[in-house]
Amino acid sequence: EKAVTWLQWVDAEIETRIQKMAEGLSQIALKWNEKGSSGQPPILIIIRELADLVTEAREVVTRAIERITKYGGSVGIHLIGATQCPSETTIPEKLRDGSISQFVFQTSSRTESIVTLGIDGAEKLLGVGDGFLRLSGGQSVSRVYIPDL
Repeated sequence: EKAVTWLQWVDAEIETRIQKMAEGLSQIALKWNEKGSSGQPPILIIIRELADLVTEAREVVTRAIERITKYGGSVGIHLIGATQCPSETTIPEKLRDGSISQFVFQTSSRTESIVTLGIDGAEKLLGVGDGFLRLSGGQSVSRVYIPDL
């Protein structure tokens, strides 16, 4: 319940920042170099279990996350979402398609691999530290290893 409230606040904050940018675009452009962002302090949202949040309040959460992925980066608001249950019911297609970059560790099935990345193969990864990475705007997926996980 608190997480949903926070996401609604972030959604409103995005709108506020967009309006501020529209009102004083030239002033914000000058501040860009000073603060390294849109002139506002950056906000990082970390969702530890996205599946639980989506099942609790699907419409509100999906709308807020869509707006964060679509507009958040331009106003200094960023999101990291994680889940241990990647399925079509817990991660709506709109959220998967809207994410900028994706990192996937080993999945338990081919279906989970396809849900998270759009390709199969994550079910064959070796385990700890072994994963697939799709960067912003990229259609290709790279296999990466993160030691000491």
